[in-house]
Amino acid sequence: MAPFIAAVSGAAAIFLYWMYSRYRQKKQIRQQLAESWGKKKARDHNWAQIRFYHDLVVNEQSGVVIDDDTWDDLNFDKLFKLIDRTESNIGQQVLFDMLRRPVQDAQALEARERWIDIFGDEPDLRLDLQVELRKLTGFRIWRLSNLIFEALPQIPRWFYGFLVIPVLAVVSIVLGFLNPVFFVGLAILPVVNLAIQYVVGNRLARYTAALSALEPFLSAAERIAQIDEEHGSPLEDFGQQLRSHSKQLQTLKKRVSKFLYEGSPDNMGTLLWDYLNILFLLKINMFTLSVRALSQHKKILQQLYYKIGYLDAMISAASFKADLDQYCKPTFQSEGRLNYQDVYHPLLDKPVPNSITVGRQGILVTGSNMSGKTTFLKTIGVNQILAQTFNFCCAAQADISFCNVISSMRRNDDLTEGKSFYLGEVERVKKLVDQAAQKDGSNLYLLDEIFRGTNTIERISASLEVLKWLNSSSDFVLASTHDLELVDLLDEEYEFYHFAEEVHDQTLTFDYKIKQGHSSTKNAIKLLGICNYPEEIVSGAMEVSKLLEQQGVINYSNPSDSK
Repeated sequence: MAPFIAAVSGAAAIFLYWMYSRYRQKKQIRQQLAESWGKKKARDHNWAQIRFYHDLVVNEQSGVVIDDDTWDDLNFDKLFKLIDRTESNIGQQVLFDMLRRPVQDAQALEARERWIDIFGDEPDLRLDLQVELRKLTGFRIWRLSNLIFEALPQIPRWFYGFLVIPVLAVVSIVLGFLNPVFFVGLAILPVVNLAIQYVVGNRLARYTAALSALEPFLSAAERIAQIDEEHGSPLEDFGQQLRSHSKQLQTLKKRVSKFLYEGSPDNMGTLLWDYLNILFLLKINMFTLSVRALSQHKKILQQLYYKIGYLDAMISAASFKADLDQYCKPTFQSEGRLNYQDVYHPLLDKPVPNSITVGRQGILVTGSNMSGKTTFLKTIGVNQILAQTFNFCCAAQADISFCNVISSMRRNDDLTEGKSFYLGEVERVKKLVDQAAQKDGSNLYLLDEIFRGTNTIERISASLEVLKWLNSSSDFVLASTHDLELVDLLDEEYEFYHFAEEVHDQTLTFDYKIKQGHSSTKNAIKLLGICNYPEEIVSGAMEVSKLLEQQGVINYSNPSDSK
């Protein structure tokens, strides 16, 4: 009797220690999450996987999309890293998709704002959700989007023949106890199965890997629905939908949870399960048996995938909002203007706020090198997208209209395609010209030093006509240039602003404040002197510059409009 009591006591002690360890680990996780609130999250970003969901669904969704060039121009990879405080890979994917597809619906933005406020105001709810969401990471979770959103492969009838293999394995085990010769089957079957896995399994690898992620995915959905109930159902209809979806997927969850398992390769249990998988060909057989159920529940799985990612993305947005020194809720109106007061760029450590109103007259910004023209253009573009994604932006006040943001800023020579800097810019600006011709909603065009890759006369001529073309009654244009000749040529179509600098003791200083009117200063040659170029070069350049200005090398009479 004593050994039995000792065994039971030992098992109870082990179980209690295991329970305590889990409790302690969960408490530590919650503490880490609480301390990281409102702080940038240090993590690696697998861009191919992060954008995979967006690439799968973008053509199935309506509305405008921020194209790759505009995303790159506005440095959104860096901004995404600042905003991304998600816990799950699914949340990362949905957050990326949201930023690539700003909405033009005030009600949808109000709904997002409510979520952001809930997660900012209810830390206990948020922490409970984050603990569950952080379980949805890793290779298998990345593969879930393949399984849920891509077309599933057709299963040939002969695949069902593989279902005999588990039967043969069980028969070999049973008969082996009667005659050890049958244990030879346990050695032969894994070899045959490995060959099948190599020939057939590799074709299905991205699906079978994801299939093993269904159980933690569906379990997380169930747990999130339970958390909602425990906190008095603050998720409202959203939580009810999660419960409904989870209930409909119960049978599928039980099937995959019983026969599919993934764990650490250093774990003995995982090694044993891997052997059983080879012996019974579990992954291939379970996928064969699950294809029909997956196809039947595809829409529900897709909705559940988005909902879980959406929750995580909204928590991330709430954390980003808590990290901002100043922000405002934009007022969307249909009067055709973009009015930002004290707007700043969230990526800058010490940003200088500026104010601007972009109306139906375009804005042409002039100024010296490094004075802040490009950063200002990016600031407006970034905040327009943030406003139409989260219903807040980095400004003291924003009275704006809905619009699509499209830019032409960074063009480089493309050696692989044999494209010059100028040709790349011409092709990019053509997209803006085509967009303006479609008259499909309002657009915000951001152009930085347009056509800077060609000679002065042709650059000014082409820039003039493009800027006049883009400046339509329904669009907004914000452009920068060094060509002051455009000021006279666009006097009726555009308003002019500039950034300036001061030179003190061979040092350039900038206040980065935008000012009305066009620039009257230049610093390109001054920079040569500050960078210790030979005096002969600097003085010679200055003399040539004065001579060219006196001679009026660029002479223009106002050309007739030619749209």
